[in-house]
Amino acid sequence: MANAPGNARYLGTRCVVRVQAGQAEAGLADCQQALAQPGNAANALVSRGQAWLLLQRDADALADFEAALQANPQHMRALYGKGLALARLGEGLRQQALQRLP
Repeated sequence: MANAPGNARYLGTRCVVRVQAGQAEAGLADCQQALAQPGNAANALVSRGQAWLLLQRDADALADFEAALQANPQHMRALYGKGLALARLGEGLRQQALQRLP
C-alpha cells in the first residue's frame, strides 16, 4: 500500500480481495477510501458492490451498481453486477413465495 496510498483502483481491488479472504471490515474500509478519491466513483462503487455480493448483501450491492451506472451508464462490470444482484434478489423472493405455498 505504501506505493499507492491514494490509488482508487488499487484500493477497490484490495477491497474485494480482502472480503474474499474473510477480512470484510478491512476490505470495506478500503472501498470507502477508494470512494473518497476523486474521479473514480464508478469503479469504486463497483468494487464495493462486488464486496457486498460476496457478503450476500444483495440489496446493498444493487444500490452500488445502480449508483455506478448513474455515473457511467455503459460500465460493463456495473451492468453485470446489477444483473447478478437482481437475479439473487429474485431468487430470494421466489424462495419466500415457495415457502408460503400450502
